[in-house]
Amino acid sequence: MLTKQYICMGELQPKKSSPKSQSNWTLRDLLRRVTYFETCTDLELRRLIEYGYRQLFPVGQIVCQENDPGDSFYIILNGSVEVFSQRTEKYIATLHAGEFFGEMSLLLGVPRSATVRTLEDSILFVVSHNDLQQLLVEHQELADDIAQKLSERQQALRNLGLLDDGAFEETPFIRIRKQIQTLFGI
Repeated sequence: MLTKQYICMGELQPKKSSPKSQSNWTLRDLLRRVTYFETCTDLELRRLIEYGYRQLFPVGQIVCQENDPGDSFYIILNGSVEVFSQRTEKYIATLHAGEFFGEMSLLLGVPRSATVRTLEDSILFVVSHNDLQQLLVEHQELADDIAQKLSERQQALRNLGLLDDGAFEETPFIRIRKQIQTLFGI
């Protein structure tokens, strides 16, 4: 049975100014590595940390399933996961502590594009749709930043031929911003 373990506020304390190895990064450091949150203020990151939670996933457990709704995204705090496509029966990647997944599905409201399974006991920081919605309601300008990053990422995928160009009257930024507003009621 999975349990919701909330983050202790003590983890938000700044560490020494020496260079950090991946093993002593704070949750704030890890969130800053997520493209969509790299420009967040410390207050916005603190709110996101307060809304999210840690969850232990035992070895071999499916974290999210291909084609399921994207209702949360994850940052790996400890452990590792395997990303694979069941539809094409292909391995995609192995992700380790400090890496994240599931954000595109959550932010765009599209089904999961892959299945993720733990390769060892893993602790993940989970940010759900409702958690992100609370942050975006309080900090609506963050939705613009996220929409901008998503549109840049989609354009890069189009340039690589991985997404259809599609004839859109709106710019990707405007389209994504409207989608975020609709999904999160802001």
